[in-house]
Amino acid sequence: MRYIIDTEDMLEDLKDIAPEKRGEYLRVAFRSLHEGKGNYPWVTKIKSTTPKNGVYSDAFESFWQEYPKKVGKGGAFKSWLKTSYSQVELLQLCLKALRWQKQLDQWNKNNGEFIPNPQTYLNQCRWEDDCPPELNPDKEPEYYTDIDGIRRKK
Repeated sequence: MRYIIDTEDMLEDLKDIAPEKRGEYLRVAFRSLHEGKGNYPWVTKIKSTTPKNGVYSDAFESFWQEYPKKVGKGGAFKSWLKTSYSQVELLQLCLKALRWQKQLDQWNKNNGEFIPNPQTYLNQCRWEDDCPPELNPDKEPEYYTDIDGIRRKK
């Protein structure tokens, strides 16, 4: 059995418990979840990583819509759920990386022949790849245009 834990809700739940008792509370909670007994509002049980009736999470669907190669959706979803990030965090990281990755020559060569499959992208944490300096949106420009319209090096 797998679980998704909403850490913000969990921390909210822990606010009512004395700091010295929180560790024991979590140990009991996770033990009871493991035994199939516990029911906590900050825990979502996942019985299967394969979606039923083709229903995927909203965050994954947003990733899928943005990803340029549409193969292996079920496998990609399994990989999506296996990451240690929350779905919202993972979506934000992927979308930020995809903005520059889609501009790579490697991804555009031969009609996208070298774009990794989505499952591979997720398994290899490709959103953590380094952005080439020429594509880095956060990079300080090397040149500026002065008041006379002349391009000057900084």
